Amino acid sequence: MTEDNRELDELFRRYRAACPDIEPGPNFMPGVWDRIERNRSFSLVFDKLARSLVTVSAAACLVLAALNFVPRQSAGPETTRFASYADVLTAADLTMEHGLDAGSSRPRVMLPPTYNH
Repeated sequence: MTEDNRELDELFRRYRAACPDIEPGPNFMPGVWDRIERNRSFSLVFDKLARSLVTVSAAACLVLAALNFVPRQSAGPETTRFASYADVLTAADLTMEHGLDAGSSRPRVMLPPTYNH
């Protein structure tokens, strides 16, 4: 154990010799704080940017999720109801749940013309 302490003391002596104490001048602390503030302001820009991007993406997700469950109405005079994605999934799930073949029985909702396969 004493051998370890001697090696550690020798390491500290070599460190003190390699890195002498800096005599602080009158501008030492203002210089330190200037460097700290420069580094902090650079990281704060990215921090604010990241927070704003997370907020915007969370709002976009909420809007898209809400739009997914709102049924769309046709613009024409006919009153045909277009199904939302959630309606189609529910109808397909009910079809599969009752053991109906997907080829023989289709969900009873109308898809918009762009989604017809």
